[in-house]
Amino acid sequence: MGDLMPKFIVTGTNYWGNIKAYLHKTLEDLQAPTPFMTQDIKGNTLYSRMSGEHYSPPKEVELKKGDYIMLITNDVFKKDNHHDFGHMICGHMHYYDGKNLLSVYTKKAWEPPKIESRF
Repeated sequence: MGDLMPKFIVTGTNYWGNIKAYLHKTLEDLQAPTPFMTQDIKGNTLYSRMSGEHYSPPKEVELKKGDYIMLITNDVFKKDNHHDFGHMICGHMHYYDGKNLLSVYTKKAWEPPKIESRF
């Protein structure tokens, strides 16, 4: 990602504890829910409050250092896409450290999923 602040199309925000996270449009496109439980970048367990804003139409946001965003990961997409349609792809919390989007679980930098269509 380098020093450019990443821009994403988002459909809204949700709160996990006191942390506001953007919801990437891909979650809605793939009918992928956000989880009820996640972590912050320090490993603390957070529970969804299912509250926040909904943007209609979706809007572009530029992430700033310290922002969180729920994204689809390439690994999760590959794993979940091989199951039958009863299993849903789920969002994965990421933290923007000013240079990279990091998974709150693995601390690895985000790689956009390589998807054309879910169906």
